[in-house]
Amino acid sequence: MSLPPKVHALMGVTDFLTKVGLGVTPEKIKATSMEKRLASAPPKWSIDPHPADVVVTDHETDSGIRVRLFRVPANTPQPFLLYIHGGGWSVGGFPSTDHITARLAHDTGIAVLAVEYRLAPEHPYPAALEDLESALAWADAHAGDLGFDMSRLAVGGDSAGGNLAAALTLRLRDSGRPLSAQLLIYPALDATMSTPSGQSYSGPGAKPAALSTVWDWYAGGADRANPEISPLLAPDVSGLPPTLVMTAAYDVLHDEGEAYAVRLREAGVPTTFVDHPDWPHAFFSLPKLYPGIDKAWQTVADFLRRNL
Repeated sequence: MSLPPKVHALMGVTDFLTKVGLGVTPEKIKATSMEKRLASAPPKWSIDPHPADVVVTDHETDSGIRVRLFRVPANTPQPFLLYIHGGGWSVGGFPSTDHITARLAHDTGIAVLAVEYRLAPEHPYPAALEDLESALAWADAHAGDLGFDMSRLAVGGDSAGGNLAAALTLRLRDSGRPLSAQLLIYPALDATMSTPSGQSYSGPGAKPAALSTVWDWYAGGADRANPEISPLLAPDVSGLPPTLVMTAAYDVLHDEGEAYAVRLREAGVPTTFVDHPDWPHAFFSLPKLYPGIDKAWQTVADFLRRNL
């Protein structure tokens, strides 16, 4: 494997602990309280401190969903990015993604809003999508007071958050609301798990069996082939905004991200596809482990600035 040595060692330990029953498994996640899952965070040694120029404020939507705003103070209205955290739809909240959203705000000058959406399995589809729509409605209502330019709007996310971002983008297109950009970082896009990596991936990190379990949690009783659950299976992906799809080679989700980029290009959507051949899933969650991660951050920042 060409994984960075520290990553290779960490993945090896993680896989060993799982085999002997001491690792994090779907069963253990399900048995963990919602409060603890919302508070999940990467180790401090694996992330950079928040940039000093980024101001962070907490708010709540009319439906009671917590949102967190990251921005560098500006004298003119700022473009707006709704960013959605990963965690298999079942783990994560602000602590899991604060370092990502803070850096995006710092690197781009864009106002970035994180959403603490309801988690599965307690709250399956479409709860999270409804919470994201609530967050957008909050941003629309407060754009004038807080200085957002909602005509320059992007949606993005990583992993399960990439799934929700892609599904929300399809909803917004169908409702007639224009978007300026879509950011999909190692996204989960095919709940039917029909791609080669989805069926047989055996490298470091989550395997198909574990992924299938969390897909079940998120889908609940809904059809996994529903395009709002599996955006890769949407019959029409034309008319979507310029998109950046970023994948990792060592990832059960790799092939569906690449396949979506191909579909978008075939439909005439301006699409940038970047694959990281030496990295596993979730590299933005543990950035200090990855030599060259600043180049990946720069790719994301350049894409957002260019389109917003």
